[in-house]
Amino acid sequence: MNLRKILVLGVFLAGLSQGASAVTTNVAPSSSGTSSLSRDNGKPTPPPIPPEPAHRATPRGNPGDWVVQDDYPEEALYTDIAGEVGFRLFLNTMGKVAFCEVIASSGFEILDNAACDVISMRASFKPARNGEGRPVADTWTSRLVWRIPEPAPQKFEEKHFVSVYSIDESGKLVSCSNRNIEDDILDWAAFCESGDSLDETVGLAMRGNSGKKVVQAEIATNLVLTEVGRDRLLEGAESQKTVALLAWRFDVDASGAVKSCTMVRQRGDRALITDVCSSLYEVHFVPQASADRSTTGKSAWFVMRVSHQNDQ
Repeated sequence: MNLRKILVLGVFLAGLSQGASAVTTNVAPSSSGTSSLSRDNGKPTPPPIPPEPAHRATPRGNPGDWVVQDDYPEEALYTDIAGEVGFRLFLNTMGKVAFCEVIASSGFEILDNAACDVISMRASFKPARNGEGRPVADTWTSRLVWRIPEPAPQKFEEKHFVSVYSIDESGKLVSCSNRNIEDDILDWAAFCESGDSLDETVGLAMRGNSGKKVVQAEIATNLVLTEVGRDRLLEGAESQKTVALLAWRFDVDASGAVKSCTMVRQRGDRALITDVCSSLYEVHFVPQASADRSTTGKSAWFVMRVSHQNDQ
């Protein structure tokens, strides 16, 4: 069981995406040649830049639709890599991309390659034409910004939800489901997704000492704003057997930023200890106003309990 970090992606074809101003246009080729990157790394050499046609090639549709958030390279996403890639497309007489050249690197080859791969696959143009109206080759230059925007602030309010994991005797996950999952689920909450798997060490820890072939282990994730709520959660329900209990206190300043986080309670197998604080420091909450309408800092508790029904 790992707490997931869900990042909201933004992928924009700079100046041409929906909602952006058109600051990037088709750039005419320079007679002095290309400013491309060195090609001594084994990559194909770009073709010569064709003469500028009488009528330039124009994109079919909105170029901002050529790239979607699922195109963000997964390795770059989870290592917070972002950047801007300048590229030149070499277009054939049918308006198709014959070659993509990176002319301004983002500094990250994974982003540069992804930009050319995606644009080459999806870009489509009305062919350029010469003075006689015949289709001819052309180039088209733009830039692609791979951006991971800041997530929207979370409401500073209590949250309660449960995920149920069915785990076999070897510690493998059989199935999982969620209860009380809301649309604005917290980024750092433990919840079940299709295709999830468990480290077997974690799965065995979640089973506890149950002798059943398949155990239903519940992970209750809670954010509470009062000490009374915290104490109630720490006590647990009589109908359930607690396998692990973890609790953290965190303090949010007047701007909504998490300024401190400390684990205040831990019970159960060490394999179930997780680093909630690192994720909390990346969460931003909506600033809170006091009765006199001034913004104030707040404290809250994050409580996670792994439990079984007593008949297990």
